[in-house]
Amino acid sequence: MLRSTISTATLTVVAAFALALSGCAGTSAKNLMTDPVFTPDTAQTYAVDAVHSSIVFKIQHAGTADFFGNFQKMSGTLKFAPKDLENSSVRVVIDTASVDTNNGDRDGHVKALFETDKYPEAIFEGANFRHRGGNRYTIDGTMTFHGVTQEMSVDAVLVGSSNMERFGPKVGFTSSFILDRTAFGVAPDMPASVLGTDVQVMIGVEANLQR
Repeated sequence: MLRSTISTATLTVVAAFALALSGCAGTSAKNLMTDPVFTPDTAQTYAVDAVHSSIVFKIQHAGTADFFGNFQKMSGTLKFAPKDLENSSVRVVIDTASVDTNNGDRDGHVKALFETDKYPEAIFEGANFRHRGGNRYTIDGTMTFHGVTQEMSVDAVLVGSSNMERFGPKVGFTSSFILDRTAFGVAPDMPASVLGTDVQVMIGVEANLQR
């Protein structure tokens, strides 16, 4: 029913996430905190750069192996300043119909499970940033997916920021978290032996400062 065909591009993204999430502790938090992008003491607004942001997920199939997929379309906004976490927030909108597992038949099956015609968006909204030390944060918020809204907290790493002439001021975060598909009403009657219940989501958000 579901073939485990993984593209080189998807594997590259997964590898990049693994490196980022395992190695970000080595990023200099002092440099990030004193970066010119962050000099204002009040949270600034950034728009998600959909071209340079990624969302990858994996789920177990038939109790034998994980298969991977990604979403091709996302948007959103980020308000952030390390010294103004009270007014920092994030909203990420995922186009569920843009799911891509590198297999057309499987894409159709996943879209049917997600009921993308009825629920075209998955939205994470976080309004409480908590500093965990260094460049790590916990964001409290809600995830709305498949018509169900659940409270959730995600750990995020402030990877870095830049202010190049070509791109302008940017900031980037990565995060990895697990969703229970049954908690969101996705194929609740399908046994975990056929399709795992835990979905690991890996997301990298690059956002552009709005003037």
